[in-house]
Amino acid sequence: MLFMKPAINMKALKANLRESLLRYRKERPHLSLRAIAKNSGCNRYFLSKIIDENDLTSCLDLSQVLILSQFMTGRTSIKETIEESSSELQDMLGKVFALDYFGPKQVSSKMSQVDLYDSYNYFVLVLASYLHGTKREYVNKILGYRGEQALKKLLRDDIVVEHNSRIRLKEGNEFTVSTEVIKQRIPDYLKYYSLDRCYQQKNFIHIYSEGLTESAVQKIYDLHARFNKEIQSILIEKENQGDVPFFSFACMDRLYDCDEDEEVGEEMLERTEDKDSEASSELAMAVESVR
Repeated sequence: MLFMKPAINMKALKANLRESLLRYRKERPHLSLRAIAKNSGCNRYFLSKIIDENDLTSCLDLSQVLILSQFMTGRTSIKETIEESSSELQDMLGKVFALDYFGPKQVSSKMSQVDLYDSYNYFVLVLASYLHGTKREYVNKILGYRGEQALKKLLRDDIVVEHNSRIRLKEGNEFTVSTEVIKQRIPDYLKYYSLDRCYQQKNFIHIYSEGLTESAVQKIYDLHARFNKEIQSILIEKENQGDVPFFSFACMDRLYDCDEDEEVGEEMLERTEDKDSEASSELAMAVESVR
């Protein structure tokens, strides 16, 4: 099953992870970043971004976050890793990984070597992430020749395995994706949207756009969050697992961020009011001196 990593406060996550990493190094002063990268399987560039307080990167590879957390806590399963992390990391990672599904699983550093920006790699991994896995014939029907080539490479690299004609992720190679990757893949999903199934009422699509208040936007966000949990609960139930390669995604945002405009406007208004106040004071002093 593919779980999208939800958007979280990356700035706060980086700060908490930096604090945990600095504390870990303080207790082990002989360990360099190079050694931590080698021993944990994390990317050195990723570790450097975590340590650098001036780094402005707006996204993180959450698989790398989990691999580093596994290393620092000395745990192997996702559930144990999250439970042994700091309370702040527990809260954030708990929002990312559904423990009912991911709890006993592990994450391997091998997944960070796969190019998820390649749509064929991506969709082979999506199919292999299903509870019952997938078959070569499904890969061929959905992705064609280039999908078959991507599958062969992933089998050679030990990312996926084939057993009893079923292709699955190798244990430890759990598959989640960042918001950045999923944003690029949404147009690929839309290619599979069928107008015929729409007329048969077997799929669904909608779009709304309206000028709203911030509180109304928040209500819609909360609605999406509840809906997301309901879908996940259906996906997790084993009795619902089959061979229909279902997909669903949701997206909501604004056409531009008016918050900044409002802040600038309020700031300009405050400055104008201050200047008016100063001018009134100066005028009053001038009148008083004339008297």
